[in-house]
Amino acid sequence: MNEYREGDPSRLIRDCLSHSDIVCGPRDKAELLAAKGEGLIDLIVWVDRDVPEDPTVTYSIDDADIVVRNRGTLLQYEERLARLMKALRIPLHQGEVP
Repeated sequence: MNEYREGDPSRLIRDCLSHSDIVCGPRDKAELLAAKGEGLIDLIVWVDRDVPEDPTVTYSIDDADIVVRNRGTLLQYEERLARLMKALRIPLHQGEVP
């Protein structure tokens, strides 16, 4: 993946955004900051869950704009996401107007 992004750290994120409005799973802080600096990313959301730290992720919860806790039930997590989507005016279903 590093070879793919060599000379263009936001390349993978840009490619993902050509197919979707949301990107999940970037690993590298330089990639994230480059994409944010180019205006490709409006908001960084960190899902905080009780799992071992991923050694391939080079940024932290402190780099996020919003933190969503996922340490309860699936229903609690889904409700938090639904409230966030409503606040951001993101439709829950295709064609729905928030």
